[in-house]
Amino acid sequence: MGIILVADDDIKSCELLEDFFKMKGHDVIMACSGMQALETAISEKPDIALLEIRMLERDPPLENLS
Repeated sequence: MGIILVADDDIKSCELLEDFFKMKGHDVIMACSGMQALETAISEKPDIALLEIRMLERDPPLENLS
């Protein structure tokens, strides 16, 4: 099955999604910040990413990354 990146600053939400997708046979990678999610997406190249739109951590806007 596919690799799913789950990014959320709420660890319980991440764990819930991780358990659900693992039961369905997927590999799951978790990220707890927007920057960690971006770095993980680049390095691990997941098939799909589930991202919280706004996290409490102050991440830089994507347009400022180069």
